[in-house]
Amino acid sequence: MPSLDLDSLNQREFRKLVLAIKANRQQLGLFLAICDDRNLQAALIKGYETELNAIGIAPVQTRLDVKQPSLKTALTRLVAQNVVQTDAMVTDVVVTDVVVTVLNANELLGVRLTDDISEQERFFLSLQWTREALRQFPFPIVIWLTDRMATRLSQAAPDFWGWRSGVFEFIAPAPTGMAQSSTVPTFQINAAPTLEEPNAVDDLHQLITTLEQTSPESPLLITLYNTLGETYEGQYAYKQALGYYEKALALAEAKGDQDGQARSL
Repeated sequence: MPSLDLDSLNQREFRKLVLAIKANRQQLGLFLAICDDRNLQAALIKGYETELNAIGIAPVQTRLDVKQPSLKTALTRLVAQNVVQTDAMVTDVVVTDVVVTVLNANELLGVRLTDDISEQERFFLSLQWTREALRQFPFPIVIWLTDRMATRLSQAAPDFWGWRSGVFEFIAPAPTGMAQSSTVPTFQINAAPTLEEPNAVDDLHQLITTLEQTSPESPLLITLYNTLGETYEGQYAYKQALGYYEKALALAEAKGDQDGQARSL
C-alpha cells in the first residue's frame, strides 16, 4: 500500500472512499470527490489507484469533453476504445474489475458565451436525466469536483444528487508557513489489523449487542465498532466494515470524541 501523509479528516475520507469503491466492485457506484487543491487531488487519485490496482481493480481515467460534457458519453468512449469491453451479443458492459476516475469537470465554463447554455449547465443537464442510462456501466466511478462545482451540481441536478452513491470531501492543507493545528494528527495509511482468534469476531458481536441493549451511549462502543470495522476490512468484507465505521463515527461525533472520529475512517 502506498504511503500517503494526510491529516485525520482527509485520512478518514480517503479510507471511506477506498472502502466504498471496493464494496462496489463490478457494480455501478457513483462517487463524488470534492477537493479544491489540485496537488492534493492528484496525490489522492494516485493513492487509491495504486492501492486498488494491487488487489486487481484496474484504474482508468477519462476526461469530459468540453464540447459535449456528458458522463455517459465519456464512459461510452471508454467502451469504444476497448478500455472497458462489451459483449457483442448483449447491450450490458462486461468488464474485469475497474474503477473509473472522471476529470475535467472543474474546467467547464459556468458562463454562457455563444451558446444558449453554459458548459457547466450542459453537464448538469446530462447528469440529471442519466439514471437508467448509466446502469449499463457496472463499475465504480469517481467524479472529482471543487466545492463550488459540487454546490452548483446539487442545485442544478437534484435527481442525480439524490441517487449518487456517496460524497467525499477533502480539505486542502494549510499554506506554506502556516502551522497546522496541533489537534489534528498526521499519520500514514496502514493496513487494517485483524482478530485472529477463531471466536474473536463472534465474541465482539456479542459484546456489542450487550452494550447496545444495556448502555447504548457507552464510549466503549466507539472502540468496539472501529475494531470490528478494521477486522472486516482486513477480511475484505468491505460493506460490513463501512457499516461499523459509520456507526463508530456517528457515536464519536455525538460525544465529541475526536480520537474516535479520527479512527472511524
